[in-house]
Amino acid sequence: MMDVIIVDDELAGRRTLREYCEAEGDLRVVGEFGDGVAALVAIRSQPPQLLFLDIQMDPLNGIELARSLEPSQLPSLVFVTAYDTYALEAFEVSAVDYLLKPFDQERFRKTLERVRPRHLRSSVDERQALLAGLLAQLERGGRAPAEERPRLLA
Repeated sequence: MMDVIIVDDELAGRRTLREYCEAEGDLRVVGEFGDGVAALVAIRSQPPQLLFLDIQMDPLNGIELARSLEPSQLPSLVFVTAYDTYALEAFEVSAVDYLLKPFDQERFRKTLERVRPRHLRSSVDERQALLAGLLAQLERGGRAPAEERPRLLA
């Protein structure tokens, strides 16, 4: 059984993740939070094995929250966001998965197919090293000038 914490500033996003987690026999949601500050307190007191983490939140965003986690309590991370700006960087380092909103249950299950084996076979040190690489990639993507980002006009 994997304990799960969901952190998303949107109620609908938390509800979707909770419902998808409840449909899985090996996931137990032990916390849901709408902001990173409250989530960090809960994660430190009861570390989950899996953390669904929105990137764009105030006052503590998902990247800052992930950097604040103790290495000994590092869970498997899945970033969940409506912004595709960070997606390529997340996949390049293969540290965790990245769910782009809106997603369906099939996509959620594909995420779990990546998370489950990685969680079972990786050590805290390996997850910490992968997380550090992912966070560096995400931060570089967030600082890229707007003209370098691809645009889609509709």
